[in-house]
Amino acid sequence: MRLSIALYMALISALAFAIRCSTTLIWFNKPERLYSPDSYGYERLAINILEHRVFSQSRTKPFSPDSHRTPIYPLFIATVYKAFGYNPIAVVFIQDILDSINAMLICMMVSLTSTPTAGIIAATTYAIAPLPVFQCQRLLSETLFIFLILLASLFGLKALKGHNRWLIPCGLILGMAALTRPIGIGVGLIWIAVLSVAMRNKPVSEWFTNVVKMVFSLLIPIVPWLVRNFITFKTLFLCT
Repeated sequence: MRLSIALYMALISALAFAIRCSTTLIWFNKPERLYSPDSYGYERLAINILEHRVFSQSRTKPFSPDSHRTPIYPLFIATVYKAFGYNPIAVVFIQDILDSINAMLICMMVSLTSTPTAGIIAATTYAIAPLPVFQCQRLLSETLFIFLILLASLFGLKALKGHNRWLIPCGLILGMAALTRPIGIGVGLIWIAVLSVAMRNKPVSEWFTNVVKMVFSLLIPIVPWLVRNFITFKTLFLCT
C-alpha cells in the first residue's frame, strides 16, 4: 500500500508540474508577463543583494535600507539569479517545481489526518486547480510561502503523532515562512497553541521542553532580522 501511495504522489506531482510548466511555456514565456507591481521591488532587492550586498530597493547609491519587505523571497530570487543568471523565467520554473511538491505535501498531510484516498483526492484537486497554477507564474512570494507552510505543517502533524524530533524543523521553517510573508508569524503562533494543547497530558517537564523547543526554533530565523531592523530603524518589527 505504501508503494502505491508513493506512486500516486509521484504521478500527481508530475501532473502538477506538467500543467504548470506548460502554462509557463505557452502563456508566461515572456519576462514582462511575469511581473506584478510587487515583483519589481522583490527583484530589485535580489539584484542589490547580489551586486552590492545590501537589502535596499534603491537603484543608485546611497542604498537606503528597506523596511517594507522581509528577506526570504528576495534571497530566493537572488539564489536563482546567481545560479541561472538574471532570468525571471528561471524563477518561475523553480516555483513550478515547488508548487508541484506542494501537491505531494498536501497528499502526505491529508493521508496522516484522514485516509490515503482522501490525500490523493486533495492533492489531485490542488494539482489541477487554476489559482495555484497561475499564482506561481509571477515573481511573487505566495508559492514559496505555501511551500514553507505546508512543509512546516507536515512536520507539525508528525510531532502531534508523538514524533517530537519534528518540533525543531517545524519551528525553523515557520520562522522562515514569517520572513517570507509576515502573516506566517500568525501561523506559527497557531501551531504553538495547537501543539501546547495537544501535549497537555504529557508530564509537565516534557510539555515545557517541547513548547520551548518550538518557540525557540521559531525565533531562530526571526531574531537576526529583528536585530537588523532595530539597529537600522531603532524599532523592533518584521516589516512596515
